[in-house]
Amino acid sequence: MKRIVFYVLLILCANQLFAQTYNVKNYGAKGDGKKLDSPAIQKAIDACTKAGGGTVLIPQGTYLSATIVIKDNVILHLEEGALLLGDTDLNKYDKIDPFTDGLGIEVGRTFIAAVDAKNVTIEGKGIIDGQGSALKEKHIKTDTRSESKRWGERPFLLRIIRCQNVKVDGITLKYSASWTSHYAQSRDILIKNVKILSRGVAHNDGIDIDGCERVQIYDCDVESGDDALCFKTTHSKYPCRDIVVKNVRLKSNQAGLKMGTESMAPFENIKISNCHIYNTLNGGIKLLTVDGAHLRNVEITDITMDNVRTPMLFRLGSRLNVFRKGQDEKQTTGSFDNVVIRNVKAKSSEKTQLTTPSGILITGVPGHYISNFTLENIEIELPGGAPVEESRHIVPEAIDQYPEIKTFGPTIPAYGIWMRHVDGLKLRDITFKLAKADLRPVIISDDAKNVSIKRLYAPVFEGSESAIRFENSQNMQVEIPELTGSSAALVEVKGGTSNKIVIIGVPAVKIGKDVILTDGAKSGSYVFSKYDWKPEAQNQPVGVAKGIFPGRVAWAHAPGTAHWNGKWKSMESPWWTDENTDQTKVSAMVGNIVTTLSGQEDYAKAWNKIFEHYNKKRFNKKAGYKKGEIVAIKINMNSTNRPQRTTNYTDAAPQTVYSVVEQLVKYAGVPEENIVIYDAKRYILADLLEKIWKDFKDVRFIQEKEFTEEQKHPIYGDYSRIEQPQWVKGIAYSNGKEYQRACNIPKQVMDAKYLVNMAMLKLHSYPYSNMEGGDEGQTGVTMIGKNNFGSIQGPSDLHGVINTNREGTKDSYSPIVDLEASPNLGTKTILYILDGLYCARKHSSYALHFPNAPFFNKTYPYENSEWPSCVLGSLDGVALDSVGLDILFSQTKNNPDKDNYNRPWMLIRENADGYLHEMAQADNPPSGMVYMQDGKRVESLGVHEHWDSDETRRYSRNLDTVNGKGIELIYTLIK
Repeated sequence: MKRIVFYVLLILCANQLFAQTYNVKNYGAKGDGKKLDSPAIQKAIDACTKAGGGTVLIPQGTYLSATIVIKDNVILHLEEGALLLGDTDLNKYDKIDPFTDGLGIEVGRTFIAAVDAKNVTIEGKGIIDGQGSALKEKHIKTDTRSESKRWGERPFLLRIIRCQNVKVDGITLKYSASWTSHYAQSRDILIKNVKILSRGVAHNDGIDIDGCERVQIYDCDVESGDDALCFKTTHSKYPCRDIVVKNVRLKSNQAGLKMGTESMAPFENIKISNCHIYNTLNGGIKLLTVDGAHLRNVEITDITMDNVRTPMLFRLGSRLNVFRKGQDEKQTTGSFDNVVIRNVKAKSSEKTQLTTPSGILITGVPGHYISNFTLENIEIELPGGAPVEESRHIVPEAIDQYPEIKTFGPTIPAYGIWMRHVDGLKLRDITFKLAKADLRPVIISDDAKNVSIKRLYAPVFEGSESAIRFENSQNMQVEIPELTGSSAALVEVKGGTSNKIVIIGVPAVKIGKDVILTDGAKSGSYVFSKYDWKPEAQNQPVGVAKGIFPGRVAWAHAPGTAHWNGKWKSMESPWWTDENTDQTKVSAMVGNIVTTLSGQEDYAKAWNKIFEHYNKKRFNKKAGYKKGEIVAIKINMNSTNRPQRTTNYTDAAPQTVYSVVEQLVKYAGVPEENIVIYDAKRYILADLLEKIWKDFKDVRFIQEKEFTEEQKHPIYGDYSRIEQPQWVKGIAYSNGKEYQRACNIPKQVMDAKYLVNMAMLKLHSYPYSNMEGGDEGQTGVTMIGKNNFGSIQGPSDLHGVINTNREGTKDSYSPIVDLEASPNLGTKTILYILDGLYCARKHSSYALHFPNAPFFNKTYPYENSEWPSCVLGSLDGVALDSVGLDILFSQTKNNPDKDNYNRPWMLIRENADGYLHEMAQADNPPSGMVYMQDGKRVESLGVHEHWDSDETRRYSRNLDTVNGKGIELIYTLIK
């Protein structure tokens, strides 16, 4: 108790101590603007810090001052009406921690400083004025050197050096003689509500953050003669890291927002948002690493720019300067990686550093690429006006030069985006608007690879040679841009090393040629696919159709088969029981699938045809099923993560599984003991076991968990003979990563010769992460492709790889391709089935009604016993998922069904389109990934296509039975 009392008294004493105020007038300051008050102010600061800290008060008045050093635990408070006025005598300012800046000039004189201090605050409504112009005028009378050399003698207005816990709040900083505020090698900094007005002399940077960590900058207004907000690293051991900037206005005679040029240590984990940049004369946003820094994990969003010269410049260079001689060593070339610029709207000024303005410059140096860079939702207005000759300008490398926009001039050959030495660039929703005709291409790449362009909106003009130019570039994918106007060519492929250029879609503008080849570009360097990647595209198949009847999908529909009462909160009569599902009709639907896909009316002949087709295709042997060969059935039991059902969440219907087993045993001739049913990461529950084992007692089951007492049943006894998976390494991934558990599959599946992929007709998750159960979309659906995740030991290892944003990513690697192409898994599939008796809104959820054709289910509330009641099948898994996707998407329209959170169900079709495009075009995928399995490049895994309309539901082979190359959908109504 005594100890507690002691600590309370100690805290009270400390608070009282920090509450002490030290009025500078009590230490001799006059505040008349004539007497030099900095010695008196320094006395007050020294007394304050010696006493343990407090507030040094500068009341109303004008305090002529030179160097002032703030120390530990000091709050420097400037009252409204207080003015700290810098002396115009240069020699009265001390040099503090001098260094060499990016131009090679030694700097260091300082007006207000804090060095190696803790708990430093500068606050209040007062003003700190450096009188920069007056100081300069006096300085140049005695220093006759050129301005480019003498400016470094002039003092910074504010410097915070190697400090911790710094706050600058509400203050106004004006007219510095050099940089206005410089925060160097410090941590835990808060800068808010600061106003900077500092123009009139060169090098009037506004806010410079130099090698600082954990910095927050909020609600500031900066108007500066040089860069308004600039991040620097002048020492290789002090990174700019963990920085947040919000709600800042930036006006500058140079750049608005900049990283570099001084760039020795990393710039990382920096987020900048909701800023306005205006009236800049040398760039809007400039991210530059030229002295060895790794610039990575930077996100800049929600930026507006008005009247800026050259909105954006991104540079990885090899200048490799050292700024603190004797303290640091020269670095090697750094990196520029994982940067996102999103939601930017900019208007360029008519006058720029270039002959004719351009929008965005992106350039590394030979052998060092700007990588993993995303520009998304960018709109830029440009004046235009360039003749076609400017499109032929050769941009200098300038490898070791100061990275200025004019360094790459006098003109840039593209008006929109010019890129060079880039690896991994995503352009999404990019819009350019021009006031006048400009005969340069919209985009030019030079020595670029793995670039994806999607949704580009821009004008082209008669007399231009091409809309886009790819020069010595590889693995470039461009979705046809939304162009207006006319051009001689859509794409120019230039140079002998250009290769794997994929152009998708049909241009709407007047294009003389789709592609022109120049400077040794080879005819095989590009692929032009007349497929429109938009999710609403119709009857434009991609990939190679599979099956006895290539691309055929059988859809059996028996309304009324599933007639559960829909009381999802009640477990008295759950959906999976036979009383709620007509087994005879389910068997008829599954039988219809087998006969439709094989072309044989007899079930036995149908199965023999299916096995023969599979063995001929895979092993080049016309052989049917042979006794002893294992057939594995992969079902979807995603909701069964406990040994007993406690909800009416939907999984594989026991009746559909039963019908497949019945077909295999009775008609295909597969012995019961040669059938293995599994979802390796889930439980196999009593209702399914009882249903199957009642008639097929020797069928084997695999579940991840050990048998539990809860799985005993009074009639059927102990289910302890359920097997556990024997995990063995069986999957390889083409992106070269070892996912450890995701490489393992059950040995029982490895040993199987055949596989039936029996998925469900359902979505995967809500497409937005702020929704319960949401995860930014992922695959959008859980059908054939995603069903393979239940065959591996670590499916969660792959969730971060599959389409992790709400837009969907049709240009990224998909492990679903590797799972389906694996010789130990997907390649074994002889039949694909989608169970559509009770469909679901996501991976674990209640059943859904389908209100639109051909189902016309009554919808919410659930208690109406009308359900989709269908089964679909194919020998082409891609085609089957394509049809399933169209069905699910069509049923999202006008569907009032709600879940238990009272939300409508929803689907972003593009999310599923992503993996389907990769599967269909696995030999030349949109992502550019080289999919390899068993030492060979993966071929197309099937055909992907969207139907013509939700009303007629026809695919290309339905519309053209002779020349159709896509899907054939056979719908059968069973009464």
